[in-house]
Amino acid sequence: MSAWRRWAGMTAWAAGVAGSIAAEDRFPFDLRGDDIEATVTDFSGLHPRPAGREGIVTIRDGRFYTGDRRLKIWGVNVCFAANAPDKADAPTIAARLSKLGLNGVRFHHHDSAPPPRGLLRPPEDGRRSLDPDLTDRQDFFLDQLARHGIYANLNLHVGRSFTPAEGFPAVDRPYEFRYDKFILYFEPRMRELFKDFIREYLGRVNPYRGLRRADDPSVAMIEITNENSFSIFGPSRALLLPEPYRLEFQRQMNAWLLNKYGSTKALRAAWLRNVEPPGATIARLDGAGDPAAAWKLRTLRSAPGALMFGEPGPGGGGECGSTGAPGRGNDVERTGACDVRPVLEERRILHDQPLDPRRVEAAGLCRRVEEWKA
Repeated sequence: MSAWRRWAGMTAWAAGVAGSIAAEDRFPFDLRGDDIEATVTDFSGLHPRPAGREGIVTIRDGRFYTGDRRLKIWGVNVCFAANAPDKADAPTIAARLSKLGLNGVRFHHHDSAPPPRGLLRPPEDGRRSLDPDLTDRQDFFLDQLARHGIYANLNLHVGRSFTPAEGFPAVDRPYEFRYDKFILYFEPRMRELFKDFIREYLGRVNPYRGLRRADDPSVAMIEITNENSFSIFGPSRALLLPEPYRLEFQRQMNAWLLNKYGSTKALRAAWLRNVEPPGATIARLDGAGDPAAAWKLRTLRSAPGALMFGEPGPGGGGECGSTGAPGRGNDVERTGACDVRPVLEERRILHDQPLDPRRVEAAGLCRRVEEWKA
């Protein structure tokens, strides 16, 4: 039975039971945000206290362990100002989360806004530092969570953007590079400033725990960077980088290639070993007609393109029907109802190429449905 059918059945059963109970026998079900009373809905006993009492969290066979005990984490995010609640509120928040059966809190978006919504102060002399009062409040909150058996997940980079006040140019960045995602992997000074923050953030001694954050067994995990999609977008996204970042990426990439292969000839031999030549053109006009009238190119603002027919395709073979930024979402669409098919990046959108799932992107060659079926 599917989950939604089970849920519907339980809901109907509960409604039937509720309808059979006399009004005078009913009682309020308290869902106050500060409810920490020991009631039948208190699940705080599910998790050992304090968090980390059996040592640091380790991984065995793909599973979390503390000591010899399996650890399963069910948690929530705290974002922006919730990273550092008032000390008067922190014990109640920790107790409430514990009562709900939670044993994990992810500290998120600590760097996405200046104080009081975030922990990082505006730049001074080209560098940013932690707000001492807010960081002390976060230390206290971490201690309260640990006392209630709740582990922490500390994010390091979420929404921080490096600014002109830190010595970086004020250039427009494409969507993929918002918050300096991707760039943080290779820009040398950006990496050094990020490391400075990490040393300050994880190297500080929590006075309420008596431990550095880096050594605290109640800190179950650390996320270096959030939603940094280099592995999804791939290195072709570097072509969209504004200067001076594109030039720096190219310099490092070329140095790596030279070190690995020694020469362009050796590189070509390695990279082109299993490349298939383009197949026959699959987009054709039946009969005479104006190609531009029969086909329509759909582009994104960040992926401009233009229709071309009868032009050489990649490597000079076959025909190519459009040009545009490689690796972006350019679609060619035949006027009328369409059947969208995935195709390869690097402008090979009109060639019958073998589909490699590592290189398929969200572009589509559209043609009339009946023609595809034929």
